[in-house]
Amino acid sequence: MSLGRQWNWGSRKLDYMREVLAELVVVDINSEPVLSKYAEIDAWCRQNGVKPGKNDLWIAATAAASDAMLLTADRDFDALDGVFITSRYFDPAASYSRTSEPGDGS
Repeated sequence: MSLGRQWNWGSRKLDYMREVLAELVVVDINSEPVLSKYAEIDAWCRQNGVKPGKNDLWIAATAAASDAMLLTADRDFDALDGVFITSRYFDPAASYSRTSEPGDGS
C-alpha cells in the first residue's frame, strides 16, 4: 500500500489492491518452515551472487514455505523465480481492471 501511495496510484487502483490483500492468507514468519526457507534461500543467494534485501528474503521465504505465488511490483525476485518461488510481476505503471489480466495493458 505504501508503494501504491508513493507511486500516486489513484483510488481505483488502491481499492483494487485492498480487495486483493483482503483475500490473502496471513503467515507467521516465526514458524519453523519460514525460518528454514529463509536460511536455505539466504545461503543459496550468497553462493550464487544474488543480493536481495533482508525484507525480500523474508517475503520469498514466506512464499516458499507457504507454497504461495509471490505477487510483486518489482523485479527483485526474478533470480528466485522457478528456484524457490513462483512469482508474478505486476507493473505499477499499468492500469488494471477487474476483467483484465494484470500485465495485458487493459
